[in-house]
Amino acid sequence: MNEATGAKRMTILVLGGTGKVGTDLLRSLLEQEQTVRVLVHKPERAALVPAEAEVYVANVVEDPDAARFAFQGRRCRIHAERRGAS
Repeated sequence: MNEATGAKRMTILVLGGTGKVGTDLLRSLLEQEQTVRVLVHKPERAALVPAEAEVYVANVVEDPDAARFAFQGRRCRIHAERRGAS
């Protein structure tokens, strides 16, 4: 809840949060005290996500059902992956 406005804070889902753009974006969102959830495709990339963010590991392409929870209830989603990233 935003104490100044009384507005309920939304959780922001970031895809591609461990790359160059995503890392900068995460840092900025967390500095603004936003609630952030990050979806990563590879388990080894989860360690790159700051501890202040929720992290979910799922390959959306190969197993979309595994990623479903990360998307539930999110009003804002940011796709920070560059095209052709692996």
